[in-house]
Amino acid sequence: ASYIRQQQFDKAFVLADEWLKTPDTVAAGHNLKALASILTENFDEANRQVDSALSQEKDNVLAKYLKATIVQKDGDNVEALKILKELIAIKPDYQPALIATYNLSKTMNEDINPLIEQLKDSYQKQPENLQLLSVLISIFQKERMDSDIINILEPMFRTSQQQPAFVYSGLADAYMMQNNLPLALEMTERWFNVNPNNPSAALAYVNLLANNQKTVEALKVLDKLINDFPDEQNLKLFKFDLLGSVQNYSAAIAYYDKLPKTVQNEPQALAQLGRFYIANKQVSVGITKLEQAYRTAPLQNILISLAEAMKGSNPNSKIVELIEKHRNTVGDSVELSMYLANLLIEDDTDKAIKIYGETLEKAQDNPYVLNNYAWLLAEKGETAQALTHIKQALKIEPDHPDIIDTYGKVLSLNKEYDAAIDQFKKSLTIRPNHPEVLLNYADALAAKGLKTDAKELLKNFTPQSLAQQKQYEQIMSMR
Repeated sequence: ASYIRQQQFDKAFVLADEWLKTPDTVAAGHNLKALASILTENFDEANRQVDSALSQEKDNVLAKYLKATIVQKDGDNVEALKILKELIAIKPDYQPALIATYNLSKTMNEDINPLIEQLKDSYQKQPENLQLLSVLISIFQKERMDSDIINILEPMFRTSQQQPAFVYSGLADAYMMQNNLPLALEMTERWFNVNPNNPSAALAYVNLLANNQKTVEALKVLDKLINDFPDEQNLKLFKFDLLGSVQNYSAAIAYYDKLPKTVQNEPQALAQLGRFYIANKQVSVGITKLEQAYRTAPLQNILISLAEAMKGSNPNSKIVELIEKHRNTVGDSVELSMYLANLLIEDDTDKAIKIYGETLEKAQDNPYVLNNYAWLLAEKGETAQALTHIKQALKIEPDHPDIIDTYGKVLSLNKEYDAAIDQFKKSLTIRPNHPEVLLNYADALAAKGLKTDAKELLKNFTPQSLAQQKQYEQIMSMR
């Protein structure tokens, strides 16, 4: 094993030849040669050695695992998965095979529930097997099965015994999925205390301190960690981000100057500096930093930050030109197409509708594309087509207040006022006093002839934009 770790493959082959001379170690000798051959990318030789090992011991665990690896490398995923399942039947707690089976099953879109049930059963029979438990928790995390993680790990945590780090990190992750920040903080603190020299544990702990509004304590712990791990640049970047996230922009900008030049020149760090300058009302400097970051790495998130910063000080056409150039030269995405379409709504509604239609072809089950496309179509008077798309969006996200509001708007434009009012009420139940929904609700009441009710609904309403002001005044001036 040491020869393999040190990549001394010649010595590994010599040792394997010695093992082949002894009957008890023949299979091990073939396996060692197979492993060394795989690592040196001689797969034909590896396959021969594995077959020789299996001829000696047909249920040899390592030989079967290596065989599955070779078969998968040859592109036969079905056969590789079959071998892995046979291997797990022989040795249910063999960690490499369990992980490989999960990964390959996901690649092939296979149902992973049988594997999960098998793992649960194996763990119930071997509750002391922590390697098996760590695989099970890892799969639960990937499948976002937070309740299952808590059901297994919480009883372990509640004992007085110190547990392995993955128990605390697993529970922290599960509580985060459930948005239970206090318990997540408790777990990360325990994880950090068990592994004080683990930067990942430290970062998780500081992050949860910050999320629990314990910023002063988070910065104090972070400063100690930076002192203990001076070469861990992620800790310094985290402090830079944290200072900005608590709106201490001047301190964040000053701290950036203390970062190593290699870190300062990273595009994402430079872009974040630009965002902090803009938040600190130094817009022109911020735009310059964002432009510099985008030139270094034309990434979508930097582009959108730059576009947002340019609003107000640049004509809309210049921002549209920038985004269209990115789409043509770097690449497009659903998010970027939606952003561009939204920019175009006021100046070129037809083009915005066209972009949403094209985007929908690439993302047919995206509820937000469906929602926005339906809204634009309805505004243009194409309510029948809008209804088709908004109903599809509701099937995917039935409780999203924006989608419910859009459905109400389309129904109202289609003169189905009673049904529209029901939707607006439902949206406001989920998100009370939302100004756009209140205005749409009042419009529907007025269109139904209930003008007094519409005015009563808006009696304490405060418009938050010029468009809302105009819509509010139209309703309140009705007679």
